[in-house]
Amino acid sequence: MSYFSRTIKDIISDIDKKNILLPAIQREFVWDTEQIENLFDSLMRGYPIGTFLFWKIDNPQEKGEFYEFIRIYSEKEKTHNLKANLNLDKSIFAVLDGQQRLTSLYIGLLGEFEVKERYKRNYVKKKLYLNLLHKNNTENIEKIYDFRFLSEEEVKKLNNTTEYLWFEVGKILQYNEEKLMRFKYSLEIQDMEKFLLIETNLLRLMNVINKEQVINYYEETNEDLNEVLNIFVRVNSGGTKLSYSDLLLSIATSKWKDNAREKIIELRKDLNEFGFNFDKDFILKSALMLSDIDVKFRLRNFNSDNMRKIEDNWDNIEKYLQLAVELVKLLGFDEKRLSANNAVIPIAYYLYFKKYEKSFLHSDKYTNERKQIREWLVKSLLKRVFSGQSDEVLKVIREAIRNSQSNNFPINEINENVKKINISKSIEFDDDDIEYLLNYSYGKPFAFTILSLIYENIDFSKNIFHIDHIFPKSLKNKKKIFKGLGISEEQIKEIKEKIDLIPNLQLLKGTINQEKNDKNFKDWFNNLPDKEKYKQEHFIPDIELDIKNFLEFFEKRKNLLKSKLKSVLS
Repeated sequence: MSYFSRTIKDIISDIDKKNILLPAIQREFVWDTEQIENLFDSLMRGYPIGTFLFWKIDNPQEKGEFYEFIRIYSEKEKTHNLKANLNLDKSIFAVLDGQQRLTSLYIGLLGEFEVKERYKRNYVKKKLYLNLLHKNNTENIEKIYDFRFLSEEEVKKLNNTTEYLWFEVGKILQYNEEKLMRFKYSLEIQDMEKFLLIETNLLRLMNVINKEQVINYYEETNEDLNEVLNIFVRVNSGGTKLSYSDLLLSIATSKWKDNAREKIIELRKDLNEFGFNFDKDFILKSALMLSDIDVKFRLRNFNSDNMRKIEDNWDNIEKYLQLAVELVKLLGFDEKRLSANNAVIPIAYYLYFKKYEKSFLHSDKYTNERKQIREWLVKSLLKRVFSGQSDEVLKVIREAIRNSQSNNFPINEINENVKKINISKSIEFDDDDIEYLLNYSYGKPFAFTILSLIYENIDFSKNIFHIDHIFPKSLKNKKKIFKGLGISEEQIKEIKEKIDLIPNLQLLKGTINQEKNDKNFKDWFNNLPDKEKYKQEHFIPDIELDIKNFLEFFEKRKNLLKSKLKSVLS
C-alpha cells in the first residue's frame, strides 16, 4: 500500500472528471453545512484533516457498481448519489475512507447546498463564501475564519455593510498570484488595514486549496474484493458504526444483473410507509431467510450462487415482506409497538412457505391462523425472543416452519426449537411473569402489547385503538380532588403510584377515547348506553366506581386481568 499527497485542487478536478468515484459500500452523505464550514476553517488554520484511503481499480466494471460524488445536495430531497457510467478503458480510484470529507470539499468548491430557510417553508440553494474582512480571532476556539453558506440575496444584503466582503470560495480554483493581485486592486480599497486583511485571507485560501498538498492518502491496488472489504471494515471501525449490510449490499450489487442497492432502498421505503422503521439490515436478513440461505451476515454467505438465488427470488421477497408487514400493521402494531423488527421475518417466511396471497389478510378462512400469528408475535415480543442470538433464533424458526406437520402457524414447534437454544427464550409464562406484566406502566413499549392480549377478540384491522386511563391520569396532579373523601396522604401517594399501571389502563377506539378525555370515570360510565357490556369487555369489577374506591378497584381488576392473562398465555 503506497502513500501519496496531492492538492485539493487536483483531487476536486479528478472528482469532477469522474476519475474518483464511490463504491456501493459507502453510506449516504450526512454532513450538514456547519460541518463543511468547520472543515474549511480547519484547512485554513493548518489543521490536519485526516488521511484518506483510495482503491485503484483497473477494471471497475468487474468490481460492482460505483457512484458519483454529490455536487448539489438538498436537505429536503436527501440527495442520493447517481450511479456512474464506467469507461471500460479507464481505471478509477474508489474512495474507501474519506467520503464525507471529500464530498464536503466538492460541494464547498464546486457545488451548492439546498437548505430550508429559517421560519419559512421554502428551500434555497446556497454556496460557500469566505468573509475577506473577518479579523482572525485566535482566541475563538471554534472558528477563526468566517465561512458561511449563503444565498445570492444574503450576499448582496451583507456586502452592503462595512463588516463583510463575501468571496465565493469555489472561484479560488481559478486563481493564481496575478489574478489575485488584479482582484485586490479592482476592489479599490483605500483603508490599508482592510486591504492587507483581504490580501491575507485570499492568499491563505489560494495556498491551501491550490498549492499545499493537504490531501494525504494511501493507495490500495489489491483487486481482491473480499480483501478490500476487510480493509474497509478496519479503517471505518473507529467512526460511525458500520453496518455490515452496507458492505454486503455492495457485493449483492456487484453480482446482480439489476441494481440491488436501488431495489433494497425502494423496498425499505415501501415497507416503512405502513408506519414502521425497517433498515437495510432487516431487508437483507429477510432476503437470506426467504431464500433458505444462512441468515448470518458473513461474506461467505454472499457468494455468487447465493446472490443469484436472492435475485431470482426477489419478487417473492418483496411480495411476502409486504404481506407480512401489512398483516402486522392490521394486528395493531406500528413502529413504537413493534419492539423487535426481526420478529416480522418468521411471519414473512411462513406466508412465503405456505404461498398465501393477499386474501390471507381478511378472509374468514384464515381467522384462526391470524390469531395464532398474533399470539406468537405478542408472546415473542414480551419474552424478548429476538434480543441476542437472533440469527440462531431465525434459523430454528425456519426449521420449525418447514418441518411442521400442522396446517396452522406452528407455535408449539417454534417454541420447542427456540428453547433448545436458550430456555429463557421460551414463550411460556408463569405467575411471576404475569405479575411482572401487570406492573408495566403507561408509555412503556410493551403496555399496548400486554393490553392487546387481554382484548384478544377485538379487530385491530377495522379500528384504531388508544391506551386510555380508566381513572384519569390527572389524578396524579389534582390534589384538591381528594379533599373531603376521607383518603389518607399515604393512600393518595399509592393512588398516584398506581394510576399509570396496567390495571388502570384499557383499550378504547380512538374516537371514544377522545370523547372520554379527562372526565370523571364514574360520570362517564353512568352515561354509557350498555354498562354491563362495557364492564364485561373491559374487566371492570362490580364495585362503586368512586375515586375513593380506586385502590379496591385496582386490586380487583388486577386479579381479573391476572386470570385472563393466565388463560391467554397458558
